[in-house]
Amino acid sequence: MVAVSAGDLQSSVLESRDKHVTLVVQHFCRGLRAARSQARHVYEMLPRVLTLVLDYGAACEREARSGSASRTSSASSTAAAAAAAGGGASVGAVLASDPQSVYAKPSEECLQRLLDRLEGLLATMTANRWLTALPQLTSRICHRHGRVAGFIQRTLQLVSLLFPRQSHWSIVSLSRSTVRLRAERAHQVLDLIRGSAGLPGHQAQVGLYNSTVKALVACARSTTAADSKQLNISWSVSRRAFDSAGANGVLIPNLRQLTVSVPEAPDPLDGGRGWGGAEGGAAAAGAVSNAGAGSSAGGASAAAAGSPMGSAPGGTGATAGTQGIAGSGDEAEALAEGEVAAAAALVINGGRVDQLAPGSLSLSGFGEPESQVLVAELEPTVAVMSSKEQPKRVTAMGTDGRRHPFLCKTERRGDLRKDARVMEFATTVNRLLRRDAEGRRRALALRAYAVVVLSEDTGLAEWVQGTSTFRAEVTKVYAANKLKDPMVVVTETYKTYQKEQDMFAHDKKTMATRFRFRWLPLFPALFHQWFPLTFAGPAEWLASRTEFARSAAAWSITGHIIGLGDRHGENLLIDTRSGACVHVDFDCIFDKGLKLRRAEVVPFRLTGNMLDGMGLAGHEGTFRRTAEACLRVFRSERDVLLSVLEPFVHDPLVEWNRKSKRGSDSGGGRGSDRVGSDGGMLPLTGVGGETVQMEGLEVMRRTAERIAGFYNYGHTAGEVALASGRAAGNPGAGGTPLSVEGQAHRLIAEATSHENLCRLYVGWLPWL
Repeated sequence: MVAVSAGDLQSSVLESRDKHVTLVVQHFCRGLRAARSQARHVYEMLPRVLTLVLDYGAACEREARSGSASRTSSASSTAAAAAAAGGGASVGAVLASDPQSVYAKPSEECLQRLLDRLEGLLATMTANRWLTALPQLTSRICHRHGRVAGFIQRTLQLVSLLFPRQSHWSIVSLSRSTVRLRAERAHQVLDLIRGSAGLPGHQAQVGLYNSTVKALVACARSTTAADSKQLNISWSVSRRAFDSAGANGVLIPNLRQLTVSVPEAPDPLDGGRGWGGAEGGAAAAGAVSNAGAGSSAGGASAAAAGSPMGSAPGGTGATAGTQGIAGSGDEAEALAEGEVAAAAALVINGGRVDQLAPGSLSLSGFGEPESQVLVAELEPTVAVMSSKEQPKRVTAMGTDGRRHPFLCKTERRGDLRKDARVMEFATTVNRLLRRDAEGRRRALALRAYAVVVLSEDTGLAEWVQGTSTFRAEVTKVYAANKLKDPMVVVTETYKTYQKEQDMFAHDKKTMATRFRFRWLPLFPALFHQWFPLTFAGPAEWLASRTEFARSAAAWSITGHIIGLGDRHGENLLIDTRSGACVHVDFDCIFDKGLKLRRAEVVPFRLTGNMLDGMGLAGHEGTFRRTAEACLRVFRSERDVLLSVLEPFVHDPLVEWNRKSKRGSDSGGGRGSDRVGSDGGMLPLTGVGGETVQMEGLEVMRRTAERIAGFYNYGHTAGEVALASGRAAGNPGAGGTPLSVEGQAHRLIAEATSHENLCRLYVGWLPWL
């Protein structure tokens, strides 16, 4: 075998890379088109292919902006990867040794081919599957490459036309972003929807959603007297406005109606033709643009609108008269590469838009449009919760005649997108648990609820019915035993407890001993009595106790994976009808609890009363086996779970941006619409409007490690360099991950350790 020099191998990689990337995207698209009987893979394939193409487009933009300096750096990186892989290594070996070399010296021609394939997929894949990628697409809406941004906006436009009731909540709220570029892009999408020929109903619907979101934001930000329990609001959007909208009204944003369900069998409604058949497919996709059928695969209408869509892919031109890709997935796969792009252009540019109106298509995923519940009225009386931010309980009267309560709140120091992402993560976990044999046998599921982000600091959360706080239910048991209210005991003793914490801050063993023998006896573990007190029959309370242990385990493992903290007795709810655990308030995620003054050093809540409620065996048995089952599912579905967190990398949290601004000496610009170094924030491969948030990358890394079996949670107050503490004698923190059983054991040991519990903030109630 003739040895190949590093320079020759570098040249070979750069020549062959585009072919490899094109083949990868091509096969992903074929799999997505043919996945009507394999819908379970949509959640894995669609995020991957979008990430690959969008990141490749970002690399092209970097190349165009940075010039020769970047090309020299890219070439050096590729040469180094080639040398590391060995002189005789294959192209695949080089790409494996340095995955980022995929984006070295990218080609605009290759990007065009990739976008052509995505355009073909846009025209042929079953419609509701694009809705599963809505969070990923909205997080990348600030992409600065013109053609890539055009594709993102066309896709968002198409999803909005097909599923206006569901998608308008996201896109209208996005248009109210404080980041100028993000708001501008969202407004461009809405303008294109309003201007779609033959669709006057959409224009009125967008206006109604905008008025509703504006009214809810004003409600969330309104203030009243500190002792006020009720507020009367004269809503700017009236009952008459909702009544006159008819089918173009505003959807009640609950979890059932916002969660798309991708069927795993061929859709009988569309005859296996993707967009609802040949005519329906052309009509639906045709609504995306007003351009004539003879135009190239760009967007003439987009150019007229003055948006980045004017730089749409310029695929093969096609003649009018052909009605798109009307065949099955197999027929679409048989088309030549150029024909795919041409057919996609016809479907997108030449359809009959007069057939499409809001709610007129029966597309799988949400049921019949007439069965969906719309807002009939926003009740004027609003309950005000007793907390600093004064969240409001808003009630929407639905067209089904029922009252639908929501929590409308503002987070001046937080970010409601956290809650939305955690609920999206929980929904994904539920789907994965339903696929798993052990998960189905145990009927494992996380109690989730809908969260609609209205702006960066305001949001709407579905009210969790039939629940009570864990602390309140423990207090009931104490009252039944004629014991003092635990909060009264805390009020009387917390100063003494805090003094002991300060006194023994560096002597954990002594503090743990005092915690066990002095403080725990003040709060006896009696929660096992709650089940017979709440449920009449023995079979009922035994089933509820089992549900309590299983749901607690599922939430504990899920919470640890995403670094969920602040699990005090008010943020842990109990479903009084089934005994299931329900978690709320997800502001303290991604290990934020470790940065508190009293660091939350336990991975999840597993205190004495929690263990007592699980029976004599405590965490042994049901809790441990359920935790192990969840960990196995997480490990086998790692990529799917990480794809849910990817939007945090490109659409960073407000608090991360604040940290970046505080660390910046250069004044910089407009939030994430900024190019250049800014503390912890770096531009995504040099793209100005879109940024890679280093905090987001660190979150992805830590999450991946935890799923793999590493224990990287902090052991010292305020520790943030979580992975740096790996050492011998610290199981799971070294170079070898723990087994599933070992990881579950380590987590339980840390959560129940008195040395950890005694260091927690008194308000966390570690003894309860």
